[in-house]
Amino acid sequence: MGGMPDDSATSRNIYRNWISEGLDDALTERFLLRTGEETLEEYADTLNKVLVSYAKSSARNLAAKELDQAHTIDAFQIAYSRGELASLVFDDMLTKATGRKAHLEDVVRQAIVTARANKVANRDVPADILFPQTMVALGGPDVSSLIDRFMAKGETILLPVDIFAGCALVSALPGASGGGATTTAQHVEILSTLTPSQRAGCTRRMAGIE
Repeated sequence: MGGMPDDSATSRNIYRNWISEGLDDALTERFLLRTGEETLEEYADTLNKVLVSYAKSSARNLAAKELDQAHTIDAFQIAYSRGELASLVFDDMLTKATGRKAHLEDVVRQAIVTARANKVANRDVPADILFPQTMVALGGPDVSSLIDRFMAKGETILLPVDIFAGCALVSALPGASGGGATTTAQHVEILSTLTPSQRAGCTRRMAGIE
């Protein structure tokens, strides 16, 4: 998808791991759901663990420079959580903008194609820049400012309450103690009233198939 910026000599830039690790985590979970390796409930359970870990992290709201200076497990791991949750937010924005004609997976596939063309043309466009450009090219919104706010500045990422509308409820789960304070984590619960056909449709939808 274009590689990472070659500026490691001046900064660790671990916040950019969102696109090499967090995005991958989001895609992997969706793939497991798509192939039947995970049920809807297992998918939600894994996502809920990420949401709680993110809420409890002492590095949740650290900015890029602070992350570079914080040699802790939380500081290294936070880019994974930010990337996974932000990827779901970006997918939600893209599917809403395109009437579900384009998904997160389409962004990645097209970014790979574009990155190969850029390499042939000796154009250097790193992955974290190419990703929002590709979203726009597919009919989605420009999420460049959100990437800066979420990844570089450490603004809290929240899943939209309607991100899984008709399939699961997104609610607040108080009492996630961590980082010296009690925070509120989001929680995803698959609707228990889904019929078999509705479950099949929700699986396809949440897996990014349709």
